[in-house]
Amino acid sequence: GRDDAKLYVGSWSDWCSDRSRPVATGGD
Repeated sequence: GRDDAKLYVGSWSDWCSDRSRPVATGGD
């Protein structure tokens, strides 16, 4: 979920363009 973006050091948009980041998406 979007709330999990806080676990990623960066912005949600940055993560969206880098799917290789080890982050729990919460099943979006």
